[in-house]
Amino acid sequence: MILPPVVIPEPNQSGIEALRRQVGLRNGQPVIGFAARFAYEKGANYLIGALPHILQSFLMRGSCFAGPYGRDVIGETIWEDLQL
Repeated sequence: MILPPVVIPEPNQSGIEALRRQVGLRNGQPVIGFAARFAYEKGANYLIGALPHILQSFLMRGSCFAGPYGRDVIGETIWEDLQL
């Protein structure tokens, strides 16, 4: 099965505020989003590897990942590999 691409709506203030509440971010606090299968071919490992530098450089609190991972992604071991 091939799923359709993610459709990202135009941001609006109420949507931004709802997302910030959902993931626990304060107003104005930067966030990096990753919406994809948590797989090597999508580059998730590069973002994970870069997070310490990004968080230090931009004084960010964290990141937000949205998408299938672990046993939901057939043939991928990235989730298990990164559990150090």
